[in-house]
Amino acid sequence: EDFWLNLYKDQVPVVDLPTDFPRTSPRSYKGMRMDHPISKELLEQLKSRGAKVGGSLVTTLLAAFEVFLYAKTKQENLVVGLPASGQAASGLFDVVGHCVNLLPLKTTIDKNLSFSAYLKKRKNEVLDAYDHQRLTFGELIKKLYIQRDSARITLVPVIFNIDMGMDQQVRFDGIEHKLTSNPRAYESFDLYLNATGSKNGAILEWSFNTGLFEPETIRAYHQDFHTMLEKIASNPEIAIADLSLHKQNEITSSSTSIEKNLIDLFKDAVSNFPERTAVSFKEKNISYAELNNRSDQIALYLIDRGV
Repeated sequence: EDFWLNLYKDQVPVVDLPTDFPRTSPRSYKGMRMDHPISKELLEQLKSRGAKVGGSLVTTLLAAFEVFLYAKTKQENLVVGLPASGQAASGLFDVVGHCVNLLPLKTTIDKNLSFSAYLKKRKNEVLDAYDHQRLTFGELIKKLYIQRDSARITLVPVIFNIDMGMDQQVRFDGIEHKLTSNPRAYESFDLYLNATGSKNGAILEWSFNTGLFEPETIRAYHQDFHTMLEKIASNPEIAIADLSLHKQNEITSSSTSIEKNLIDLFKDAVSNFPERTAVSFKEKNISYAELNNRSDQIALYLIDRGV
């Protein structure tokens, strides 16, 4: 208990991913899952890079995912939930069941660090969290006295998990088989990334709340994360600042020319993602399309008045 309370004594971060739709109160649990593969070669490269600083594949992928969240949110302080099986801590290795507890892993991202330096630091912090997993998530929430928000998930809106090699535990004599995860129509968290796979590679299962995100956004998330993993595999000494993502679907696009003025940039935003939130104030949200229509109406009114 002292370990976890000390971890959060200065700050309890709220991970605030940019969403396609405004949050509702109470929150929706409607969701879906999108599966995207990563190659065996990339997986082996990442495993090798992590091993050089004593990190497991779990910690390597987790650290990369945290850097990805930093790139998306620009938040230096983050919390990611990591499911941990309680059998190892209790010694009950023969218990049948999941027996999973959520470890709310807090981290601080220093963009000036190299990824390998961050991974080395993160390896020790994750091991410390595993050593103190006997405190349940529910008990920790009670002790932290976090103010509840019915539109948000308390402390851990984003979850990371890894289930590698599960199909190696299943065999049928003389029968070929393929292990497939059940589809999902509901999701408890804003975003849940599960890495599952076998000797042939891995599947990144992106489960998300459809009341917050469009499927196209999650596809772009995977593409960005996959690109980041390739950069890390190619050069683990790359600075976290250099892993920032600038894609076509972001306003800070590398294709944006300095010759474009504010009006041009706004028109690009209206064209590329009209339904995304452009302006938020308290409980009100205005999409790019709606803001464009309103600004046109005001412009026509001003012109009509001789401005």
